[in-house]
Amino acid sequence: MSNRIIEYRTRLGGFHSDSQLSDVYGLQEETLQRLFLSFTVKTPIEIQKINVNEASASDFSTLPGISFELGKKMWEFRRLRQRIDSITEFKKVDGMTEAKFRQIQLYLLVE
Repeated sequence: MSNRIIEYRTRLGGFHSDSQLSDVYGLQEETLQRLFLSFTVKTPIEIQKINVNEASASDFSTLPGISFELGKKMWEFRRLRQRIDSITEFKKVDGMTEAKFRQIQLYLLVE
């Protein structure tokens, strides 16, 4: 379990918030609750946010948990609408789960 947490943290380049621990594969809710009692992000990493109205499919696919296929769907979704006014609009993208959306919302910005 600890190896998965460390591997995920390394992939992200560090944790920005405690909630990212919930995205580690295979951690059960009761385990998470115990971890949250003793785990906290003391020095959050700085996140370079992606402006969703300028991002390419490749940009979207660099987000945690987003494949190139889903990144392309996000780009096409935005392109068809010409503009996104709220990142929650991405919840409508085919293949976007609540868990994936929760993972990526820290990395998105609407300008």
